[in-house]
Amino acid sequence: MPAIVPIRAASRTVRTVCARAACAAIAIAAAGCSSNPASHIGEEESGSPIGRADAASEAAAPRDASGVAPDVGTADANDPGTADANDASADRDARDGASDADGGPGPGPYTVGGTLTFVAGTGLVLRNAPPDAGPDAGETLAIASGMASFAFPTRWPTGASYDVSVDQQPSMPNQTCVVNEGAGEVNGGPVTSIAVVCTTETYTLGGTVTGLGGATGLVLLGPNHDSLAISADGPFSFPSVLADGSSYDVTVAQQPFGVTCQIANGAGTIQEMDTQIVVTCS
Repeated sequence: MPAIVPIRAASRTVRTVCARAACAAIAIAAAGCSSNPASHIGEEESGSPIGRADAASEAAAPRDASGVAPDVGTADANDPGTADANDASADRDARDGASDADGGPGPGPYTVGGTLTFVAGTGLVLRNAPPDAGPDAGETLAIASGMASFAFPTRWPTGASYDVSVDQQPSMPNQTCVVNEGAGEVNGGPVTSIAVVCTTETYTLGGTVTGLGGATGLVLLGPNHDSLAISADGPFSFPSVLADGSSYDVTVAQQPFGVTCQIANGAGTIQEMDTQIVVTCS
C-alpha cells in the first residue's frame, strides 16, 4: 500500500521545486550579463527612469521609409514656417529700403507728372528744368492730342526740385496751354499734382458789305443759327466767336428791298485768324 503524503507537505515540496527553478534562471541570466558588460550597462540604463523615457521617445518617434527617425532638433530650412518668416523679413527690408521706383515710401526715385485737360492740337511740348536753368536746360516731353496724363521719363529723388513749363504750344487747332502747380519738390512719392489746361484760340466771323446803297432788310444767317441784320455798307461781324478749326457757313437769310446780294468766301474753316466774308449787293 503506497504511503499517504499529507497535503501540507506536498505544497511545501512544490514551492521548493519552483524556487529552485527560478534561482537557476536568474543564475543563467547573470552569467550572460557578466559575459557582455556593455549589454549589462545598457540594461541598467534602460531600467532607470531616464533610460525608460529615452527608449519610449525613440520608440514613438516617426520614421521614414528606411526606418530611421528624423532629427527633430534641427530647424528645416524648407519648413513653411521658416519660409514665411524669411518672406516677412524681406518685406520689411523692402519697406524700409531707400528706393522704390513704383512710388512706395522712401527717398525714391519718383516720376514728375500730372494731368492734361482739353489737349486738342498737336505739337504740345512740356519742359522740366531746374530752377534758374537756361532756356534749353532740362528734359522735354512731347504730348499727343487727346492725352489725359503725363509723366517725364526721368525719375527724381526726394528733395529734388522740379519746374514744369510749356516749351511749345499746340496747333491745328491753335491752343494756349497753361501749367498749374508746376514747380515744387519731390516729397516721398510720385508728383501727380501738376495740371496742364489748354484752351483753343477763338476768332470772329465777319466781313464787309458793299453795294447796299441804303436798302434795308438784308439778313445774314451764320453758325449756331446766328442771324445778323445789316442796314448799311461796311464791316460786320457775328456776335459769336468760333474756335480755331471750326467750320462755318454763312448764307443770305433775307434779301434787301430792291437789290440782290451775293456772298463770297461764305463757307470754310477757321484757320488762325478772323475770317473775312465778302457780301456784294447790286
